[in-house]
Amino acid sequence: MKNSDMGEAYAPGTSGAWDGTLLEEIHKYYDSGEYEFLEWVGKATPDELARVIQEGEAPPFFVGMAIRKLIATMFTHINYHTGHLQSIHKDWLKGQAEARS
Repeated sequence: MKNSDMGEAYAPGTSGAWDGTLLEEIHKYYDSGEYEFLEWVGKATPDELARVIQEGEAPPFFVGMAIRKLIATMFTHINYHTGHLQSIHKDWLKGQAEARS
């Protein structure tokens, strides 16, 4: 992953400051994670996707979960946050329209 330490700048408990980091570098950082994931999924065997996560391999929430279920859970969670972002965006647009009135 290109500039894999970039995520450390925005980890929980930090200031989240990416000051001075080019937007292009931030996009490359996130895109590389997506590409690596898709590449792995494309090569994963049915046995790998059925493997159950053991304690110490991932946060406790995922222990006992098959990789296949983890992937489905991950996409469901992403969609959940997409709904949050859509709501925030609608509120922002409404505020912008009211400010122009």
